[in-house]
Parts: sequence; C-alpha cells; structure tokens
Amino acid sequence: MLIAITGVTALMILARAVLLRPFPRARWAARNFIFRGWSKAAAAILRIKITSQGTPPRGGFFLVSNHLSYLDIAIYATLVDAVFVAKSDVAHWPLIGWMCRSMGTIFVVRERRQDVARVGEQIEQTLDEGRGVLLFPEGTSTRGATVLPFKPSLLEQAARAGF
Repeated sequence: MLIAITGVTALMILARAVLLRPFPRARWAARNFIFRGWSKAAAAILRIKITSQGTPPRGGFFLVSNHLSYLDIAIYATLVDAVFVAKSDVAHWPLIGWMCRSMGTIFVVRERRQDVARVGEQIEQTLDEGRGVLLFPEGTSTRGATVLPFKPSLLEQAARAGF
C-alpha cells in the first residue's frame, strides 16, 4: 500500500510540474484535477468506499465540517473543489506540507491571534473568486462521538458574505 501511495504521489508531482507551470491561467482547474485524481487513487488504494448524499457544492461555497481523521481531506477532495484551511504546522510536514502548499491550502498560525485577519482576507479573496473553502472549525481531529467547541474567528468572512 505504501509503495502504491508513493507511486501515485510521484505521479501527482509530475502532473503538477507538467500542467501547472506552462498554463498559469488554468492553475485552479489543473490543481483540482490533480488533487481529485490523487485523492481518488489514494482512496482506492486504501479501499475506502466513498458515498455521498445530495449534490456536492460547486463554485463559491463555504463548507464547515468536523474533522474525524486526516483522511477527511482526501475524501472531501474526491467530492468538491475547495481550498482547505489548516494549521500552519502542516505546511512544514515532510511531503504532506509540500502537497498542501502546492494545492493552495490557507495556513493559519493559531498561536498568533492577529493572524486571523490575514487568513480571513485570504478566505474572503477565495470566496470572491468563486472558489470553495473548507474549514474544520474544531481545530483538531476527533473520534466524532461529540462536537468540540468551534473556533469561530474564521467564520466571520463567510457570514459577512452571506454563506
């Protein structure tokens, strides 16, 4: 399994280099195509069966979800084209950090309260561009038995925009 995931990741890196650099105007579409393909391949390798009810949102949307595991991100990526919001530590993780940075993840420095304004502006800009944003407002993954208190500071831009 690890070898297969590594191979799929190598293909994603190659696809990113081939598709994103020469076509800067098509970056959003190419980014989604690459990330969705990687996510679907990873889910298939890990034998994760994904089912959804209803129509996944398209275009500009603000999706809020509890966070059960790091697989949530790959599962959501198979269903929606969204920019994820993550804690800044993730940006420095080996390989995963690179993937997140290359896919446009918005990183928040949770220890710096004033970073909320910067991240809020990035969220607002993403929504203004007609793109989706996905936020895990509990700020951590849980077992899902309960919902932890939300960290609401990043919900303001979505509320102001009427999402």
